[in-house]
Amino acid sequence: MACSQPAPTNTWYGEHITVTSAEGITPCAGTIPFLDSYILHAHRFWGSMPNLAPFELELRQQTSDSEHGGLAASGTAWATADRSVLHEINHLVTHSEDGYSAPSLTEGIATALAPTDPFSMWGSTARSPEDFAFLERTEFGSEHYDDSAQLTRFLIQRYGVSQFRKAYQQARLDSSAEEIEEAYLSAFGDGIYDAFDEFDQAPTCGLRAWECERKLHPSMALPVNLNSPTDCSKDPTWIGANSSDDENWYPHRRFLVEFSKTTRIVALSENARVIRMTCDDECGFPPETPFPVEDVARTAGSESTPSTVNAGLHSFHISPIDPNLPFSVDIKQLE
Repeated sequence: MACSQPAPTNTWYGEHITVTSAEGITPCAGTIPFLDSYILHAHRFWGSMPNLAPFELELRQQTSDSEHGGLAASGTAWATADRSVLHEINHLVTHSEDGYSAPSLTEGIATALAPTDPFSMWGSTARSPEDFAFLERTEFGSEHYDDSAQLTRFLIQRYGVSQFRKAYQQARLDSSAEEIEEAYLSAFGDGIYDAFDEFDQAPTCGLRAWECERKLHPSMALPVNLNSPTDCSKDPTWIGANSSDDENWYPHRRFLVEFSKTTRIVALSENARVIRMTCDDECGFPPETPFPVEDVARTAGSESTPSTVNAGLHSFHISPIDPNLPFSVDIKQLE
């Protein structure tokens, strides 16, 4: 009986990251340069310097028995979905600089800097911060990630990232609840409890730490016309990975549009989701309705309801609804 041979591991090299996959996942041509730039951005945001040795990231397929969407440790990480890649990279950056912190701080910063959905960026948590911020390692679960991310955004906007990093450095992965609380008190002072009350009482602002970063995303002008690439592994404008049977990997585009005045726009899309986010510090939930936080293409060739966009910088994200089918988007200004 012949022995089965393991699948070959393909490797892609960047200046700050080396990406591998033994499961047939091929990154789009723009992915490695984007991840290189994102790593530098994450270091700048955290107030640290990048290591000389590149991080290592393995891309895996999601399986039914996968306990996690990814895991990072000691300069290396794996991820099972495109949306979890930046989360794990954030772990690599903070771990390489400051080691492992208490769960609410570790997962809070990793989730806060790489939101998976605009809705998760707004609105105060249903839980009081004291119900999850001081949880020990064995008590902290996946249901606490978004809570911790919202609290992280709130604390960074209120106190600054350097004070948040101070709390991160003082709390450790195996700290007791009392030690974690002491780290919060040491970094933020006795006023942290008043801050918790304020967080509970009103929606918090979204911290757009990278979606509006001009060094990471190209700027475009209307009208915008985008079609799915024939082979995104050869197209440097797309990030993600080639479409496959696994819906967790797909090519997508992010770009910025600067509006000099209030503008009416409309999107015509086929098999594509269009998300727009304002880059101003607006609070409340939802931040903007009805466009863009919805699928503007529920059927092929559907047209969204015209939307009024305020002057300023806006972030757009284009992704397919069914990654195995062609998709297209036309965004234009109405007269």
